[in-house]
Amino acid sequence: MTRLFHAKISIGNYVLLSVLLTVAIYFVWQIPFGSRQILGAIVCIILLTMVIIVERMINTTYTLTDEGMLVIHKGRFAKDIVVSVDDITKMTHSDHISLFGKELYSSLIIETKDNGKIAIRPDNEADFVNKVNKLINRNNEYEDDEED
Repeated sequence: MTRLFHAKISIGNYVLLSVLLTVAIYFVWQIPFGSRQILGAIVCIILLTMVIIVERMINTTYTLTDEGMLVIHKGRFAKDIVVSVDDITKMTHSDHISLFGKELYSSLIIETKDNGKIAIRPDNEADFVNKVNKLINRNNEYEDDEED
């Protein structure tokens, strides 16, 4: 059965969007006093950046397929990353930022056989790790049966 995990949205994403929105409102407010073309272009760039960030926040998913593949989809504007579960050597939980003992931003670091590292943020991290481990064990058992 194919399993889909959505990305966890951090407080940092909300802060970034709030700052960009504040800057955009400030520049819209300044348009009557300054150069309209330059300030208008800056506002358009900020709003386009916000659209890309929101699209990425909403559409980021991690799919575990029955074939033993992990498909990382980071929205419409990014290329999908496909990793075989058999190539995963290690998964490590990483706390990047914590405040008063509560983690504000954390991720799961996946290391592959070719020494690649991928940072992901699944919403239900414990269940994600359990499903990956089950797929790895199932694939190892399947390979052992083929050798006999």
